[in-house]
Amino acid sequence: MQAGDSGGPLYADGAVIGIDTAASTSGRGRVATTAADTESAGFAIPLTTATAIAGRIVAGEQSSTIHQGNPAFLGVQLPDGTDDTAVSGVVRGSPAAAAGLRAGDTITAVDGVPIDHPDALSDALAGHRPQDRVTVGWTDAAGASHTATVTLTTGPAD
Repeated sequence: MQAGDSGGPLYADGAVIGIDTAASTSGRGRVATTAADTESAGFAIPLTTATAIAGRIVAGEQSSTIHQGNPAFLGVQLPDGTDDTAVSGVVRGSPAAAAGLRAGDTITAVDGVPIDHPDALSDALAGHRPQDRVTVGWTDAAGASHTATVTLTTGPAD
């Protein structure tokens, strides 16, 4: 398996045994002239796991790990590459904008679940669908606490 194989079949003894998901190769900072000059790691999903998930998708199942259709959308932007939950931007016309969230505010909770990391916000919203109502808590740049109930809209497909 090598970089670029993602999504393709993983073979063993002429049979498909999985689906390639990721690979990385390191030439240790120089041009590789032999296989021994590189280090590589490959990752795959076992075929039985992949077909079980595919069957659940075909059956229309939704769960915390299977999402079909467009995601629910709050409309805030968080800074990339940080653990910060401070809002860096708010999408005009979004539920967040309607609630009064502004850049510099810090989201503290969704439906009472503490938000202490950007992934926690993503996880909290992943369990919802467009048109769901959620309660969002935040602290503004001056330190005042706010809470609002918003109706999530349809977000862009990932």
